Amino acid sequence: MPSWPRVAAIGAVVLLLHAALLLGARWQPGGHLEIAQRQVVTEVRLIDPAPPAPRPDPPPARPSAAPPKPPVAKPAPARTAAAADAPKRARPQPRPPEARTSPSPSPNATTDAPVLAAAPVAEGSGDAAAMVGAGASGAQGIGFAAGNAGASHIHPSARLSFEMVALRGVQPWKGVFGQLDWRHDGDRYEARLALKVLFKTVRAQVSTGRISNGGLAPERFSETRRQGESSELRRAESKVVFSNGAPEAALEPGAQDRLSVVLQLGAMLAADDERHPPGSRILMQVVGVKDAEDWTFEVLEDATVSVPAGQYRARHLIRIPRRPDDYRMDIWLAPDLGYLPVQMRQTQQNGDVIDLLLRDVSPL
Repeated sequence: MPSWPRVAAIGAVVLLLHAALLLGARWQPGGHLEIAQRQVVTEVRLIDPAPPAPRPDPPPARPSAAPPKPPVAKPAPARTAAAADAPKRARPQPRPPEARTSPSPSPNATTDAPVLAAAPVAEGSGDAAAMVGAGASGAQGIGFAAGNAGASHIHPSARLSFEMVALRGVQPWKGVFGQLDWRHDGDRYEARLALKVLFKTVRAQVSTGRISNGGLAPERFSETRRQGESSELRRAESKVVFSNGAPEAALEPGAQDRLSVVLQLGAMLAADDERHPPGSRILMQVVGVKDAEDWTFEVLEDATVSVPAGQYRARHLIRIPRRPDDYRMDIWLAPDLGYLPVQMRQTQQNGDVIDLLLRDVSPL
């Protein structure tokens, strides 16, 4: 057995070798151990480089140099200036279409026209003060001199009862009756036309206004079907205002509404029928609840009319259609009744006809 000194020596050597290995020592040619200190220095250097790592952040700052590039956007204002010029040049172009669309209101709502209402004329031209044909006169704007169709030539208050006969396609339509109540006191008037089935009013028109030297001067016109609409003829302002929000229209001298026009024509003939012989034409502005258009009436030869109230010699006038979808309106005014209407007919372009035939006249 080895002695303990030898064992201790061997153990010491083993411990030294392990310590050398742990401390990173190596054998040198001289047979001694050298402890490497480079590992310690290396470890320190590995820790130091970490701080420089953030330094690469400055390179991202280089894009900040890009802001100088925005000056390149300065040409953009030049482009926007050019673009600004472009709309300025384009502005005159929309204006012509506006002028073209200005007459468009005229074709509106002609299909609502009641028995006495005629469809609006698309090309409303001329002056309502003009009358084409024999006996033309510019007075009062409707072809007759002041005072010729005043209160003395307007029929006294009366009630006219009508029977309505209609034809829609091949189907006749009966059972509808009309009633025109005409009232005036020499200063103001009211005319009301109602169409009734049994005791129910299915359509009504009302015209109110005053009586002047030129005849009737309507101030308000209304029409009621499912709902009521109206127009105001503001003569002091020379304009027509519509309750349904339609654009205002200029009001011409002597203008009538769609109900008063029939009574006005009768007053004109009662004042001087020789001024409106067959072949002459009468032009006047007629106001509805949605528009105001010029209507042209042509005077035809007198005719004998047979209606439920009897036979009458009557002056025949027609409203001339001025568009393909417009319709014709015939009116027969009887001199024996002070030129009140004894028959009124509306003929559509498709052949549908509505006729109002006088049944009775009584004073009010």
